[in-house]
Amino acid sequence: MRPRRRRGSVLVEAVAVISVFVLFFGGIVYFGKLYVEHLTVARLARATAMAHAVGACKGDPAARLGAGAGTRRMDGKTASGIDFGTVPGGADKGSAALERLRSDRGDRALPTTTITLQGDPGSSTSFVACTDEVTDDQYGALADTITSLFDQ
Repeated sequence: MRPRRRRGSVLVEAVAVISVFVLFFGGIVYFGKLYVEHLTVARLARATAMAHAVGACKGDPAARLGAGAGTRRMDGKTASGIDFGTVPGGADKGSAALERLRSDRGDRALPTTTITLQGDPGSSTSFVACTDEVTDDQYGALADTITSLFDQ
């Protein structure tokens, strides 16, 4: 009679342990998907802001987002005189370079595009200073200029 009881208890223990492992791995998959969605929202907001700014902030920023938005909601605006010190992350996230650009140009009201993209797990906001319209043959020089601003 004892061997039978032991087999039953092993089965109950196995079910309990397997349930915990399934729950643990399910949580890993779930939070992994949330993290990927968070990264996607941040990347889309950044790319949309950059594309809109390089186009001299003309037109509707939502049009630049295209099909990548899916069900995500986007708020985009272009304004002048944004204080880059209020940008989340401060100088560590490039606001110091944008302030230098604004002061070098002598323009305290530098037009800036702000893109906020609302995703399922959260939102992401990107701030980018508007540029003069850039043609396809000018992108190399633009990349060098931007890199030099962050190297100072």
